[in-house]
Amino acid sequence: MNFKGNWFNDFMTFLASYGDIATFITLTLIIATIVLIKRRFLLAIWLPTTVASAGIIGIALKDIIHHSRPYDHLTIDAGFSFPSGHALTSTIVIFALIFVLIPKLGTIWVKRIINTVLIVVWLGILFSRLYFHAHYLTDVVGGIFFSFSWLFISLMVYQYILQKVHHRTSLQQRR
Repeated sequence: MNFKGNWFNDFMTFLASYGDIATFITLTLIIATIVLIKRRFLLAIWLPTTVASAGIIGIALKDIIHHSRPYDHLTIDAGFSFPSGHALTSTIVIFALIFVLIPKLGTIWVKRIINTVLIVVWLGILFSRLYFHAHYLTDVVGGIFFSFSWLFISLMVYQYILQKVHHRTSLQQRR
C-alpha cells in the first residue's frame, strides 16, 4: 500500500509526530498537575511514576535485546526497535487514563466518547509505526504487552496503597 501524498499519509504523519514519547510525557505531567491541584495526591504521584518507570524499563529492554529496525525504516527513527517506544508509551498513558481517570468524569456518554477517541488515537499511533516501517509487528505487540503487564502491576500497587490510606484515615476518624 502506498498512500503517500494524500490525506491518509498526512494523518499517519500527524499521529507518528504527535503520538510520540515527548507528547505523552507532557500530557502525563499536565494531568498529574491537575490531579494534584484537585488534592488527589496518590494519583498525582502514581501516574507519572508508572509512565516514567515503564519508559525506563522500555529503554533498558531496547538496549538488552538489540533488535534492529526494518531495513527500509525512516532515518529519523534511531535506536533499536524492540519494544516500540510509541506503542509502549501510548498504551500505558491512554489505558491509565481509561482505567483510572476517565471513570471519575461526568456522564456515561462523556466517558464513552472520551474512551472511544482515546482508543481510536491509540490504534492510529500503533498503525503509524507499521505504516512508516519504523517497527516490525512484533515490536509493536511487544510494547503493548509490556505496557499492559506493567500497568496492571502498577494498578495493583496503587489499589493496595489506596486501601491502606483509606483504612488508616477511617481509623483516625473513629478516634
